Order: sequence, then C-alpha cells, then structure tokens
Amino acid sequence: MLCPKCGSVNPVDLNVCWNCQATLKHPTNTQSTRKQPRLNIQTSQEPILIPDPEFSGKSSTEKDESTVQSSPATSPSLEELIEKNLEEKSSVNPFSEEPETNYQDAFAMPESTSNSNVKKVMLFTSIFLFLALVIVGGRWWYKQSTVTPRGLMDQAETSIHNGDIDAGISLLTQLIHTFPDAPLTALAEKRLKEVEQEKEFVAAHGMNRSEFVSQLLEKAETAFQRQRYLIPTDDNVILYTRQILEVDPVNPRALELEASVLHFYEKKAEEALSKRRIRQALRFYENILLIDSTRVDIQQKIANLRTRRR
Repeated sequence: MLCPKCGSVNPVDLNVCWNCQATLKHPTNTQSTRKQPRLNIQTSQEPILIPDPEFSGKSSTEKDESTVQSSPATSPSLEELIEKNLEEKSSVNPFSEEPETNYQDAFAMPESTSNSNVKKVMLFTSIFLFLALVIVGGRWWYKQSTVTPRGLMDQAETSIHNGDIDAGISLLTQLIHTFPDAPLTALAEKRLKEVEQEKEFVAAHGMNRSEFVSQLLEKAETAFQRQRYLIPTDDNVILYTRQILEVDPVNPRALELEASVLHFYEKKAEEALSKRRIRQALRFYENILLIDSTRVDIQQKIANLRTRRR
C-alpha cells in the first residue's frame, strides 16, 4: 500500500506508514475497480518536442508514427517507479536526524507496568530487610544490656515470681559463674539455695510454700476456735503451727496462735492452784512444756508442786 503523504510502499496489514508515521486509509471497497494510488511524479501536461535530425525530411505522418513508437520506451512504468522509490529510501543515511522506524515499536507493549511492579517488589524487600535488621539488633542489644549482675538477678526474681523456678535457677547459676567477684554473687548463692529448697518442697507437697502455709493457717484458725489446742492429736492448733513454723520459722500468725495457747494453759494452771487442785495444775504446766520445753520458770513450778505433794 502506498503512503498518500510520502509515497512509501507499506505492507497491506499496517495502519501506519513505516517512514513518515502517517495514517494509512484502507479502502472500503476491495473490488478490482479501486483506483490506483497517485504517484508523486511531476509531469508536464504537454510533452516538449525536441527536433531530431532523424525526422528531418520525413512527412508528418511518419513523424507521428515514430513519436508513438518512441514514447513507450521513454515513459517509465509503475514497477520502475516503485523500484526507484525504494532505492532512494534505502540510500538514506542511517545517521541522519530522522532514524528508521522500527516495525516492532507499533506493536510493543508498554513497560511502565512491569517497571512499577519491579520497583514495588524492591521497595517491599528493602523495608523487610531493614525491619529484620532492627529486630535482630534490638534483641542483641537487649541481651548485652541485661548480661550484668543486677540484670541477671532481676530476671531470676521475675522468673521465680512467675512460677518458673527452673529459669530462675539457671539465671542465678549464670550470675554466680559469670561474675564470681561481684557483690551480688553471695546473695545469689543464698537465693539459689532457697530456690532449690523451694523446688524440692514443691516436688514433695505438690504446691509452693505460700499455698502450703495458707492451708495450714486456715486449719489452725478453725482448731483454735474449737479450743483444740493439743487434742485430738491429728487436728489441733499446735500440730498445724509446728508444720507452719518448719516451713516459715517467723510466720507471725503461727507464733501468735502458739502464744495464745500457752497463755491459756498458764492461766488454767493458776486457777487450779488457787483452788488447791495441784494435780490439775501440774497437768496444765506439763502441757506448756509440751509446747515450749525451754520455759525454765514452768519447770521450776512443776518441781515445787511435786515437792509439796510429798
């Protein structure tokens, strides 16, 4: 198909001229009666006749016949014009300002979408790597900042308070081995023994010391209200307070309950003596010694009463 603008020959299936990028109009009627495209060949309306010596002396009829015979040889055909046009186009300098048109550019897909997707992937990857480095660096810094005697001690106490005794033992052991000369090392050794004993206690009783003491105190309070101070032997105040003091030697409530029981028996013994009931008084004093055998004053009173009975 010939371009109506520049006269270049284009394939039939192209809609744009490969040379000047002009739009090609396809004829709607594809019958053989379509017009031939015009060629940009400038010709004069009337041929200029140049006298030839060969025609001299000939008649006008002979001149017309010779002109008719020579005209087809001098006028170029359509095929020659097309070939000449193609040769001119092919001889164009490739380094000129107007480069040759690439046929694939008209059908190439835009690369903006693919480029934007690649940029997004690279951006997300960079953000992910940055966050990963921040997290790893933060964890490393936290570990380095807590690997101190005070940091290890605080972590151990937190673990023990939360019920993770094994973690507390591990942290205390790490403190002792890592910082043997630190001021907190002696305290850590003492605390380690207490925690190990706590672990053994939990294994033996199925509960920690605080729970164990709370249950015994509740039973001791109930026995005290019922005045079960020494009997029955399996459910009395002194039985429960002794178990509490074995676990917690300075438990204030257990010591208070024992003092109340001792005061009760001492008061009963004085009342019995006032009524000259020596045997009953001796029994109350002996109960006091069952609770507290270090009472020297009670021991002296018992000795005096036994002497008076003789």
